[in-house]
Amino acid sequence: MKKLTSLMIAAAILISLFTACQGSNASQSSAVPTAGASAGGDDSPAVPVAEGEFLIKLGHVEPVDSNENACALKFEELLEERSGGRIQVEVYPASQLGNENDLVESVKMNAVQITIPSAGAAARFYSPLNIFMMPFYLDGKDEMEKYHNLMGAIDAVWDDLNAGLIEKSSLRMLAPFWYGDRCVTNSKKPIVKAEDLKGLNIRVPDQDIYVQVFSALGATPTPLAFSELYMALSQGVVDGQDNPAYTDYVKNFYEVQKYLTVTGHITQIQIPLIGEKFYQSLPEDLQKMVVECMDEAASYASELQAQANIDIVDKLVELGMELSEADRESFVEATKDIPSVMLDEEGMVFYQTLQEALSEVYGKNG
Repeated sequence: MKKLTSLMIAAAILISLFTACQGSNASQSSAVPTAGASAGGDDSPAVPVAEGEFLIKLGHVEPVDSNENACALKFEELLEERSGGRIQVEVYPASQLGNENDLVESVKMNAVQITIPSAGAAARFYSPLNIFMMPFYLDGKDEMEKYHNLMGAIDAVWDDLNAGLIEKSSLRMLAPFWYGDRCVTNSKKPIVKAEDLKGLNIRVPDQDIYVQVFSALGATPTPLAFSELYMALSQGVVDGQDNPAYTDYVKNFYEVQKYLTVTGHITQIQIPLIGEKFYQSLPEDLQKMVVECMDEAASYASELQAQANIDIVDKLVELGMELSEADRESFVEATKDIPSVMLDEEGMVFYQTLQEALSEVYGKNG
């Protein structure tokens, strides 16, 4: 009898889970896909949803009200309109399809067709992409100027980086999306100099660059999924975290963090990725549309993000956070050896090429 009862309970749980999964909806889609659904798996990269029509599932980890999601939705709008419905786009925000690393793997497997990870997450598959994660590699009076400076220089390395990524991983970059200067927040004390971070347990993304940077700053870096961060902060599992100011706002980190410092220790871009096999199996005119629509969507949302990061700091102060002005030179000094640690010979060539291109942009801008 006990065995029968256990089996009945197990069956009930399975039925309940199945029903819940069937009923769950993405914010812009009717159902969360399973691996390979509608895509045909890696051996069948672009299965049409109807004759001559294709489906793109785009998953990312940022909240529904984030500018990254605005990028995804603008891409959906542009591509569906310009393709005349030949491509349908379903957007799954807020880690509905997994964390950043899961999503990149899903794109490689063609269970998801596009995702928007950080350059650091993409660098797991082609390490020279870490050039976009190096501390203080980019200058400008504010984020908007930094963004335009980068866009003025990025062509010097973009195509060659993309070729390397495709060769190494069968992933293709579509366009850069601006994420911005990362700030440090914590619940313990004001942070002004790099040495103030000593002894603090700081949550970081599960990427080696963040571990290296915060170790150099004297903190204890703790890799943790973004979806788990608010709870970890509220329970004191970690003392602090780093993200752009806009993310601190939309994720309500001001509710569980007292101190804010705009350090800009990493100025981050996100890189929309598409599986190369899926991309190549699209008709040539649709390939062009995918690239052009993502470029426009990323530019549109990047402007929003850069301005939001500038504006939202005052809002965070109004909401009770205590703002400290960073002693930038102490952070620069503490992290100055990171490029030589993180970049191999190929990466250093790209890094130097980008720095040269940026120097030309700075010179033109006076």
